[in-house]
This record gives sequence, structure tokens and C-alpha cells, in this order.
Amino acid sequence: MNRLRRTTWPVLGLALLLLLMVAGSVLAQDGAQNGEDQYPPNVIDVWPYPGEELLTNQPVTVTFDQAMDAASVEAAWQTEPAAPAQFNWLDTRTVEVLPEGGWQRATRYAVTIGTGATAANGLTLEAPYEFIVQSIGYLEVAAVIPAPDAEGITADATITVSFNRPVVPLVSTDEIAGLPDPLTFEPAIAGTGEWINTSIYVFTPEQPLSGGTTFTASIPAGLTDVTGSTLDETYSWQFRTLPPEILNVNPYQNQTQIRLDRTITVEFSQPMDIPSTEAAFSLQYNGE
Repeated sequence: MNRLRRTTWPVLGLALLLLLMVAGSVLAQDGAQNGEDQYPPNVIDVWPYPGEELLTNQPVTVTFDQAMDAASVEAAWQTEPAAPAQFNWLDTRTVEVLPEGGWQRATRYAVTIGTGATAANGLTLEAPYEFIVQSIGYLEVAAVIPAPDAEGITADATITVSFNRPVVPLVSTDEIAGLPDPLTFEPAIAGTGEWINTSIYVFTPEQPLSGGTTFTASIPAGLTDVTGSTLDETYSWQFRTLPPEILNVNPYQNQTQIRLDRTITVEFSQPMDIPSTEAAFSLQYNGE
């Protein structure tokens, strides 16, 4: 009898262990089959990435880590400033969102997906998901050379304008002639302009700038960049060129015993307008 007990209990224990192992395996397989999404949903990707700007007609794309209930996500979507949105589900996990009428230009939107956003498994976001959307801004003049109200500008100076975003596309040499010439001057300056890259324009005068002259340079409103952004207002600034100076005269002042056929020579610091210079020249004898 004792020998039977010694034999039976180990066998029963082994059988029970095998039964538990089989049951655990079945439960694990059932969990793997039926518990694939048995965890709260999360946002795993948002486009555009931080720091990027959206075109006014470009949607935000949000991707979750599992299938979502579309109606609950749409109800949980909020923006500040408020903007009624249109939703386009690319699949059960990915949605494109665009405000009705598009994003307002040059606007920062704070977007919140609330905890009401529900996955297909019935679980909700554990915390609100927040991110920023920045819509594309206006075209602006970033810098000019000569600087506004600069004085003492040399006669051989060029005029440079830098914009805050690309104004022209990269083009071949044959297409350069079709690019815009955004600068105008008062008084007028003859010369040629060149885009040295997509956002920097350099104007080179044909002749040296008139000395001692205040020039007004302007970029008219309406200039458009490659994304469709426009320069809202005309940008104007002034600069003044260096006045001419007399560097040398020959014969020199108070020189005596000068030959009667001696030519008088005057050397200036910069190229001069010949008619106005000749009109300003006078020769006096004994102060008369």
C-alpha cells in the first residue's frame, strides 16, 4: 500500500504539471490571437515635423500605432485658434487633417487630440496629445545692402537684397532672363540684376553712382515666392553716396611762375558727371 502511494503521487503531480503547462500554452496562444491591440493607443508620427511650415492647402498627417475609431478621433481634435476641420482617413491608423478653407497664413496653431480618441479595441488615449502647426508666412525682405539710411556709400557699390524665403526656382542659364527684377530706384539707376541664389538678388549699376546723392530703392508689393507667398507691402529704403572730393590740382595753390600755356588739371576722388563739373568750373584773375 505504501509502495502504491509512493508511485501514485509523483505520477499525479507530473500529470498536473503537464495539464498546467498545456493550459498556459492555450491561454498564451489565445492572448496572442485576440490581444494584439489590447493596450491604449498612441500617436507615433505627425507630419510636418517640428520647425517645418505648412502650405495653406497642405494637410497635417497623424499616424497612430493601431486601428482607431474615426468618429472619436475627429471629435477629440481641437485647435487654437479654432478651425473647423476636414478629415481624410488614409487607412484605419492614419488620418490627414486640413481646416475648411485651408490654414490661415503666418499662423501658429496649437493642436490637441483629446483623451476621447478611441482605438478599435475600445481603449482611449491615456493623455492628450499636443503639437504645433505653423502655416507658411509672408514673403519678407530679410536684409539689404547698403543698409537703410547708410551714408558715405562708394560710387562703385552694388545693391543687394536678401529675402526670407526662396523667390525664384533653380533654373538653367537659358531661363535666367525670365526671372523677376524686383528693384526700382529714384533717381533711376541703369544696370543689371542677378539672382545669385534663390533668395538673394544683386544689382550692379552700369556706371558709377552719382556722388553726394540720396537714392531711394524700392521693392514693389506683390512679388511672389516659389510657394505663392507674396510681399504684402512695398519695401523702400534710402542710402546716400559719398560726395566727391578734390584730391589734387595742378598747378597747386599759390604756385607762381606758371607758363601761359600750362594746362590746369583737377583730380577727383570718383568719376564725375562731365557737364555739371564743367559748368561748376570757373577761372578768375586777381580774384575777379
